[in-house]
Amino acid sequence: MSIAAIGSTHKRPKSAVGLLSLQSVGKLNVEMLTADPLLQRDRKSEIRFKAGGAVTIVLGMRDYGRGWYSAHFASLVANRLGLPFRRIRVYYSATLPAVLQTPQEFGIPPKGSRLGPLPTAVGELIEKMCERIVENGKAIFAEMTGATPAAVGFDQTAGRFFVLNGGRSASILDIAKIANEKRLPAGA
Repeated sequence: MSIAAIGSTHKRPKSAVGLLSLQSVGKLNVEMLTADPLLQRDRKSEIRFKAGGAVTIVLGMRDYGRGWYSAHFASLVANRLGLPFRRIRVYYSATLPAVLQTPQEFGIPPKGSRLGPLPTAVGELIEKMCERIVENGKAIFAEMTGATPAAVGFDQTAGRFFVLNGGRSASILDIAKIANEKRLPAGA
């Protein structure tokens, strides 16, 4: 898998599983492009943490599935990052006007349902973005506590970062708030 940060000399990935990471250093938010032939290659996908604790999944695709996919995508992020489902929004940016949805938990497909290749590809993209968010969160939390990133763990069920040999911890939403505030220009 090829992953490259902004400003690197890496080119857009050519393999179907390749991702190009576009996130800013020191932020929890993640932006990615994919080379998956099922997804639009010129559209950026993101997971953004907003000031009020809302989390937005931005997908560079049309809204398919009449809400089923939105609930599925939101549940993937909620489960992987330990976030409350009600805080997650899904934004489809490939059509104009773009569509912002608040997924409903009753819309989640039952276990064992087959979603098809498109939502499976989007699910893999979301999983990679969540992995990058956890990596970014560990680095930010390590900087806050003076620990090394290797000494920081993440509890997926609680959505909390913690120092492995200490008692300090913080929620992923707290880390997102701190990271967003820390990057504001002076006087803002």
